[in-house]
Amino acid sequence: MVDVYQYKDYDEYVKVQTEISHLKKDWVYIKPRVVKAVLESKSFPGNILCHGVRNGAEVLMFLGELPYAQVTGTEIAAGCESLFDSVLAKSKNEFPRIPYKHYGSVVLWDMQKENSAWINKFDIVYTNSFDHCIYPEETLKIWRDQCSPNGSVFIEYSEQQSIGNKDDPLGASFDEVKEMMQKVFSNVSLLGVTGKSGSRVLRGDK
Repeated sequence: MVDVYQYKDYDEYVKVQTEISHLKKDWVYIKPRVVKAVLESKSFPGNILCHGVRNGAEVLMFLGELPYAQVTGTEIAAGCESLFDSVLAKSKNEFPRIPYKHYGSVVLWDMQKENSAWINKFDIVYTNSFDHCIYPEETLKIWRDQCSPNGSVFIEYSEQQSIGNKDDPLGASFDEVKEMMQKVFSNVSLLGVTGKSGSRVLRGDK
């Protein structure tokens, strides 16, 4: 059964998520093999959106594979969005293909909210933070609408996300997440890759 932790109000949600993001600002969840599998599943992606990125590691890894793509990350925690430039500077040797003038950025934004500038824009929308949503079904529709006509949403899911709590409010099984996606996307499939701690990646096509 899908379970969503009930905060007192939206302000409490933002406060808790901000605290968690700062505590985990140095954590890197995404694995390079997941990035490669996502990119290999799409033809010539030019615009990529990553939701819930904290220090921007996801943006960095996608840029490392596609140096001239436009890669945007979102983060709800004020202050975390400014960490990306320092993370990039420290990782120059690890990602030598990223040019000095790149098109990567992290913006302060709640991934659950609509942004009119992003409608029909992105070839790839990726997240490993779906479990931080308090409006999961509405959010999936927003992410679908952010996709270009041939775009896809990729959700990396771990079994740890099956139980909701104050820090990670959305509790849902893999099958429940897949079922939610099937209500929104024209086609839902499983990518042939596993990430950290055996996580799996679901793809939803617009």
